[in-house]
Amino acid sequence: MRVVLFGAGASFGCGQVEPKPPPLGNQLFDALQSLYSGWRSVPDKLAAVFRDNFERGMEKLTGENAMAIAPLMQEMAIFFSIFGMPSNADNRYLGILKPNAHRHDIIWSTLNYDCLLEIAACHAALRLNYFGEPSASNAEACVWKLHGSCNFKIANLAAGRGVLFGQGVIFEGGITPIQPHEVRAVFRGNTGLYPAMALYAKGKSISMSPGAIRDAQARWNQRVMSAEKVLLIGVAPNPEDSHIWDSLTKTSATVGFVGSRDMFESWTRPSSAGGKIFLGRYWSGAEKQANEFLIG
Repeated sequence: MRVVLFGAGASFGCGQVEPKPPPLGNQLFDALQSLYSGWRSVPDKLAAVFRDNFERGMEKLTGENAMAIAPLMQEMAIFFSIFGMPSNADNRYLGILKPNAHRHDIIWSTLNYDCLLEIAACHAALRLNYFGEPSASNAEACVWKLHGSCNFKIANLAAGRGVLFGQGVIFEGGITPIQPHEVRAVFRGNTGLYPAMALYAKGKSISMSPGAIRDAQARWNQRVMSAEKVLLIGVAPNPEDSHIWDSLTKTSATVGFVGSRDMFESWTRPSSAGGKIFLGRYWSGAEKQANEFLIG
C-alpha cells in the first residue's frame, strides 16, 4: 500500500490552473478580502493577524466573534471552488495520476479544500471514491480529503440563513459531494451552513459532518502506519496537527518529501521511525523523482 498526501504547495505549484493557482496560506487572506464582502469586513487589527498567520487569525476570530465564522467559511468555499483546469492541461496532478499502473494500491489524499486533485482524476478517466476503501480497479481513484472540501455538502440537513451559531455547535450528517460549479449557488442560497471543511486554524476543528471526516482521518492514519511508501507533496510539517503528523513521523514506511528543505530537516531532525527522503524543493523540479519514488 502507498499513500500520497498533497498540501497547499501542491495545488499552488501544480501547473496549468484556471483562473490561476490557489494561493498559499500567507497569501490567502488578501485573496479572500479582494473578492468577498465578508472578508473585507474583518477589522483592520484582526486583518493584520490573518496576514501574519492565517491560522492565528482564525483562532482569534473564533474567540472574539464565532458567529462570523459560518458566512466567512461559505465565502472561502466559493473561493476554492473556482479553481479548475482544462482537460488538456499541463498539470502535475495529471502527470502523477496518469502514468501509474497500480492506482488500486494508492490512497490519494489531500489537505486542500480545492477540487484540483479530483478534477485531474476525472480528466484521467478515473472514477472518484471519496470515502470508500481502495478497490481492485485501476479505473478508480481513492481521493480522501482529510480536512474536508469546498464541495462537501451536508446531506439531508437544512438551516436557513437566519440561523446563527458559534463555535462548538455541531451539525452531524452524511456528506453529498456536489460539483464545484454548484458550490456558489448552494452557499449563496438560503442556508446558514457551510461545507464540511475543517477550520483553517490550530487543531483543524470540524463543525460540519465531523463524523465522516474524522472517520476518514482515522482510516488514513492506519494506512500510513502500514504503508510501504508515503509521498508528501507541498505539505508543510505542522506537529501541532497531530491527527496528521503523529503517524507520518512514526510510520516505518519510506517517506518521500517534496517541499521546503528547511522544514523537512526540522521535521526529521528528532529521531523518528522509517526512512525520510528529500526529493526536491519544488514539484516542478522534482516531478520525475516523485513519480519514480511512487512507482518504483
